[in-house]
Amino acid sequence: MQASLTFKERELDRMRVEISIKTKEVSVASFEFENKSQLLSQAKEIVERQEDEIEALQRALKEKEKEIEIATAKKRLEQEKLRETEANLKKQTEEWLVAQEEVSKLQEETGKRLGEANETMEDFKRVRKLLTDVRFELVSSREALLSSREQMGEKEVLLEKQLEELKEQRRSVLSYMKSLRDARGEVESERVKLRVAEAKNFTLERETSLQKELLEDLREELKKEKSLLEEAMRDVSPIQDELDKKTNEFQVSCPSSTSC
Repeated sequence: MQASLTFKERELDRMRVEISIKTKEVSVASFEFENKSQLLSQAKEIVERQEDEIEALQRALKEKEKEIEIATAKKRLEQEKLRETEANLKKQTEEWLVAQEEVSKLQEETGKRLGEANETMEDFKRVRKLLTDVRFELVSSREALLSSREQMGEKEVLLEKQLEELKEQRRSVLSYMKSLRDARGEVESERVKLRVAEAKNFTLERETSLQKELLEDLREELKKEKSLLEEAMRDVSPIQDELDKKTNEFQVSCPSSTSC
């Protein structure tokens, strides 16, 4: 019985060591899980903040797109007006050339008929001055038209540049959104892994707790058995003493050399 108790004590010591190791493992794992959970929460906050920034940037891009659409429509209207102005200027120039030619012919014919009449020549001078003024206006209009065309070209180049920048920004935003989606997916994946690991750790913690309870029960049972053994040993001790005494008396009264 003493050997059985010794074996049980050794088993209890072994279980105590195993439970201590598991308890440390559970404690370390819980600490790591807590840190990882905090890191994942921080990563999630960063991703959400960046998503808000991307949404704001998308709204800004949409506003920019509207502005460019309005500018493009305005440019088309200006181009149409410019074409109309060019057509009118061309028509006025042709009319001026025709009028100039007719006045020259009329002046020549009148000169032949009337012989340099002063009054008629004055009229022709006024007409020529009028044609000169018209020609000046046509030249000014043409210069203004060329300036408008040049400004229109500059606006078109600027608009194309803005469109290209907008496309590049849109591509950057789409790429960044994909990166954010990947990051969010990775965070969620790690959170799922963390929950699984926490569940396993909780199971291990529960098993360790049950083993501790079992160890306490076994220790109590071993205490009782040791107590019973000690009590039995105390009960047996007087009997053993009496038996030893009787044996000694018998050996004295009946030596080994004689037969009793």
